Amino acid sequence: MAVDLQSRTQQVKDAALRAGFDAVGIATAVPLEQEFEHYSEWLSRGYHGSMSYMERNLLQRLDVSTIVPEARSVVVVARNYFTPHRHVSGGKIARYAWGDDYHDVIPPMLDTLCDSIAQIEPGTSSRRYVDTGPVLEKAWAVRAGLGWQGKNGNILRRDIGSWFFIGVVITTAELIPDAPMDDYCGSCTACIDHCPTSAIVQPAVVDATKCLSYWTIETKAEVEIPLLI
Repeated sequence: MAVDLQSRTQQVKDAALRAGFDAVGIATAVPLEQEFEHYSEWLSRGYHGSMSYMERNLLQRLDVSTIVPEARSVVVVARNYFTPHRHVSGGKIARYAWGDDYHDVIPPMLDTLCDSIAQIEPGTSSRRYVDTGPVLEKAWAVRAGLGWQGKNGNILRRDIGSWFFIGVVITTAELIPDAPMDDYCGSCTACIDHCPTSAIVQPAVVDATKCLSYWTIETKAEVEIPLLI
């Protein structure tokens, strides 16, 4: 018996929550025309620094149907990584890095969601990503109403803030899309004013080459510094 569209959509959302995600939104799998223009401009300014992989597979970043033929929907999920624990001594570690690597944790959860979609709508195919493929996750998160993009470039929600991982499932299943979320940043510019390296060059535009996380995560030392004995 065929499942009606509204029921199918709700079943997929329920499956995402059962898989352990804290929020889910859905977008129609159409090309990201305007978002891709912004991305291309960002690349042309050299804001990606040495992350040359961001220049590859541009067609897939524009149109997810080149990844999953006949894709009809993009399911975007959030997994909160906030922890109330505080550092008591020594150096500080970003909360997203506390515990197991999210590249090991989130994919199995997305696999469970993909299996659920296949059971809900037999004959469909899906493919998932956690920032390891040519997918503009933040753009899809905005399209799917998972959150709004703040002036700091992060996706924000009023319930769980900005400390969450984003997962994406591209699927041939037809689902009802969600409306984009309102932008609640308003006139606030706290993130821009307090960025220690002025990496936020304009609202929602970050120059990675000025960002501390770029230098601590994405880059490697070009020279070896001898140990002082």
